[in-house]
Amino acid sequence: MELEERIKGLEHKRLIAKVLQFEAYQTYAASKKETDLLMTECNKATLAYERIDLELAEIDGRFTRVPSPKPSQKRKTCKPVTIEPAVMTMDQVKALAKRVGIKLDLGE
Repeated sequence: MELEERIKGLEHKRLIAKVLQFEAYQTYAASKKETDLLMTECNKATLAYERIDLELAEIDGRFTRVPSPKPSQKRKTCKPVTIEPAVMTMDQVKALAKRVGIKLDLGE
């Protein structure tokens, strides 16, 4: 008797859990549809913005067309820029220090 009551109780709990799971899934599915619609709307708005921005850039001068290389040509690579340290005379160092407000005491 006790085993049958336990089985009935567990079956009842399983049924309730299944109903809750189904309701949660329906909510999820509706939310996913809404999200998909909003993403579609967002993508359309983004494309419209980019098209208008491109048109505006062509009018106001921000747009510059960079020619793409021909299929037989390789792309040019940018050479790294190396910055050499400045070579300054002592007079230049003194003048620069004076300009920025540093007092040099060189023991002269």
